[in-house]
Amino acid sequence: MCFVASRIKLKPPRYGRVLEHISRRLHPQQQIIAMQILEWVAFARRPLKPYEILSGVGLGQRVNTIDDHTKLSETTLDLCLPLIERGPRNTIILAHFTVKE
Repeated sequence: MCFVASRIKLKPPRYGRVLEHISRRLHPQQQIIAMQILEWVAFARRPLKPYEILSGVGLGQRVNTIDDHTKLSETTLDLCLPLIERGPRNTIILAHFTVKE
């Protein structure tokens, strides 16, 4: 089982297939980043803006400061497609409530 799928317990089998597909196209380091993005989105108290998620994930990569050389690009969020999507007010949300389950 892939790294991402092993960390997330999703009930509908189609999400398992989505996670397997995501993992097959990602390198191990990208899988870790994708998991961290999903954790930020799933466990935040409110919907987060892309820069908030990317800053949190970036600081989790053993970076002491976020600057032009260390910040993650917004395309990094694409690692988690189609499990996340744009929400209201330029926030990132889970594509469906069953993803969080």
